[in-house]
Amino acid sequence: RSTALYSTVVLGGEYQLPDTKFCFGLLSTTRFSQLTTQTELTLSSGYKINRSIGFSLAYSMIQSGGKGLGIGLKLGPVILATDYMYFGNNSKCTNLLLGFSVPMGARKHD
Repeated sequence: RSTALYSTVVLGGEYQLPDTKFCFGLLSTTRFSQLTTQTELTLSSGYKINRSIGFSLAYSMIQSGGKGLGIGLKLGPVILATDYMYFGNNSKCTNLLLGFSVPMGARKHD
């Protein structure tokens, strides 16, 4: 019997438009396994009302056949999100995430 750990490469970036509360991002995830390689590409957008409240929307296009959608909500330190919702012909599923953020370090002054 043999087992292996397979590699995953994740590359991403986010850009906030100057003098606005909108941001856009791109995330590429590639999982290498023994027989196949799976790649996913996700586009995201976000809107920050202030430091405590924000919304996001993400769209995954490859593995989900263009039907993958994610949404997120940040209320203070609490984060509620779905990282992948798929509403295809034979499947209805979603992953729900609940998180709590803890700021570390000195607070940045604007």
